[in-house]
Amino acid sequence: MVHVQQPVKALGINRTAAMLGIFVVSAALHEVVLSVPFKAFKLWAFWGMIGQVPIIIGTRAFRHHKVLGNILFWSCFAIGQSVIVLMYYTIISFGFSAANVKLCRYYVAYKERLVAGEYPSGMHSEL
Repeated sequence: MVHVQQPVKALGINRTAAMLGIFVVSAALHEVVLSVPFKAFKLWAFWGMIGQVPIIIGTRAFRHHKVLGNILFWSCFAIGQSVIVLMYYTIISFGFSAANVKLCRYYVAYKERLVAGEYPSGMHSEL
């Protein structure tokens, strides 16, 4: 980060803006690294990294309790990144798409109506 931050600061951009810009570029590159092999451009990795900014800011409140700050950050980081990779993996393994999710919603709604007795006997088959 220093290799990029120093030239950006030399252009007259303040340290905070330079760090935020570098973080956004890094988030975009992480999205590319995940979306290309998984063949799914969803921006989950991008928003997962951008979501770390508030966590980083929040851990500054734990300056006097560094262990608690580290636990908070690494817990969010480990769980969040793992969930994002699993979301991409789910697309590959099960082929989830917007159409499949919509179909699942229709199926759940059908089963709820079936259980509630909204369909007369003989109009449906047991799924």
